[in-house]
Amino acid sequence: MKKIIFFSLSLILLATCASIPKNLTSTEKEFLSEARYIINKEEEQAFINLPSASEREQFIEEFWLKRDPTPNTPRNEFKQIYFQRIETANRLLRGSRPGWLTERGMIYILFGPPSDVEEYPMGITSEDKPVEIWIYNNLPNRPELRLEFIDYSNTNDYRLVTNFSRAAMSTFIPEGMNLPHNIQSGGSAAAAVLMPGLLSTRKSPQEIQMEKIQETGKAITTSQAKPEAKKGEVKVSYQEIRIPSEVGEIFDQNISTQTPRTDIAITSLRTLYLPAQQNNIHAVFLFKIKNADLNFQEEAKTTEQIEEDLVSQKLSADLHVFLRFYKMEKGKAKEMFKEIYIPYLIEADKQGFDLEEENLYSIGDPLPPGDYLLALAFASTDLSEIGTTYIEFSLPDLLGFPNKLETSPVFFVKSLQRISSPETEVKLHKNCFFYSVLKIEPKMENIFQQGETPDIFYFIYGARPNQERKFDLEIDYKVKRGKEEVINYSTQTYSSPFISHPLPFKMGEKYLEPGPYTLEMKIKDKISNLSLKKDVLFEVE
Repeated sequence: MKKIIFFSLSLILLATCASIPKNLTSTEKEFLSEARYIINKEEEQAFINLPSASEREQFIEEFWLKRDPTPNTPRNEFKQIYFQRIETANRLLRGSRPGWLTERGMIYILFGPPSDVEEYPMGITSEDKPVEIWIYNNLPNRPELRLEFIDYSNTNDYRLVTNFSRAAMSTFIPEGMNLPHNIQSGGSAAAAVLMPGLLSTRKSPQEIQMEKIQETGKAITTSQAKPEAKKGEVKVSYQEIRIPSEVGEIFDQNISTQTPRTDIAITSLRTLYLPAQQNNIHAVFLFKIKNADLNFQEEAKTTEQIEEDLVSQKLSADLHVFLRFYKMEKGKAKEMFKEIYIPYLIEADKQGFDLEEENLYSIGDPLPPGDYLLALAFASTDLSEIGTTYIEFSLPDLLGFPNKLETSPVFFVKSLQRISSPETEVKLHKNCFFYSVLKIEPKMENIFQQGETPDIFYFIYGARPNQERKFDLEIDYKVKRGKEEVINYSTQTYSSPFISHPLPFKMGEKYLEPGPYTLEMKIKDKISNLSLKKDVLFEVE
């Protein structure tokens, strides 16, 4: 049934373009192509049959005018937002074709931005293909519409797989749209319901949340008061939040030299990255901080503890975390890209608490491909103690590997747990990070105890699917000590470019002796015949 949907959607996307006569001018062809989602069959045929260029020019003018909800004003809101959506689809939803010609692009233009998006880069079925679910809860006569897209080729070409009939879909699409020829009537009366939210002044949940975040930022700046935060809860803005002047001045003074401030000592370990939706890359920043630097205090006693004169058994550290991303050009920070503020509460058991212990912390955030500098700050609640560090990193373009293979950073995993749904906010985590529907506890360093069997985890860029959209990857792993080969694993085959595989570090029943080693990986894409050799250094204690 899904194949039928794919075929019909392809026809929908191409129908108007395929029927454009050759005798039209480039401007007239462009009009028919751009209007493919909103021009009805009768209008299209009438336009084609007009005998002169001047009449077709007049038709185009009237076509947009009758869809103008405010025809007595200079601005045509409908036309403006229609082309804004085309531009946004091209920017965010591109794959092997321009974004507005993809199936996600068509839905975006027809329905507007979804109320919410669930993303599953690792898939939600046994196929393990990237999945996006677009949720609309603002459509007329429809409490909620969920549209599922799957990227079968791992090239950002998502296909709509939601199973509903053409007739049912027509009832969801606002009056004035078509698939591509089901328009009922034009005119300004229809334009008011043409696209959900097009002319509405009602604020979306995202806009309301953004205002709350901006108010939080202003409150921090003016009073240094921190909003009450649940444990680990994060407030995020993808627009600028004004960082408190005490932190901002430190960033400004040290950004060129990247000199850290060590009131709270932050040790950067490494930056990981994995594919995310809309050709973004999910960057994960791993760093460690010593307990002594976080100013843990005894938690306030409960009423019961006070009445019974009991000692609190919990310690907590209350923190501000600030991130400022800069775009890099020629090795220098040139443009501030965005800022994030995270209020965070860390709890620990008093018994056995070690001030000298260092813990792993992580922050993950999806970003467009490019070169960046992250300025990261941890601060006490009164901003009297501030620690900073600076991390340069580059994120590759997922579509930038047409004729070669490459991997994301290869890392080892202590434990991997599947969760019910992906995180929708940026969060600070202790001893783990979250990616899609996975909770991952990474190794802080590539140092192993004898007998340890970690998982290796990475993504292969540039791999190609076959005509059935299946991958055929072959990987040989070898462990070497110097030039001596000590373990030769059997060849592994994979049907997905996401690789997660246990690697027991032993020869037969004998574990590796202490010392430095190299894990040699030879990757071959049997469909494209592209290959890649990769070495990973590790140590056994």
